[in-house]
Amino acid sequence: MKAPWHYHSTVVIDEKYLYVFGGRDSTNEQPLGTIEMLNLDKSELHWVSLEIVNKAQDWTPWETTGCFAIN
Repeated sequence: MKAPWHYHSTVVIDEKYLYVFGGRDSTNEQPLGTIEMLNLDKSELHWVSLEIVNKAQDWTPWETTGCFAIN
């Protein structure tokens, strides 16, 4: 991950992609509005930051998010 996080949520999709989102920055306690993805299928693992589009500006980062995969 690009920065230390805590209180985040994670989910694995299709046994291939690990997503981490929400939570707080461990260095300054600010809420994070970022999503990072790790492709578990690649031989060389690296985190990718996903672009978040919030055109309406109608949401804010949350520290207590949850998720689950539905197959």
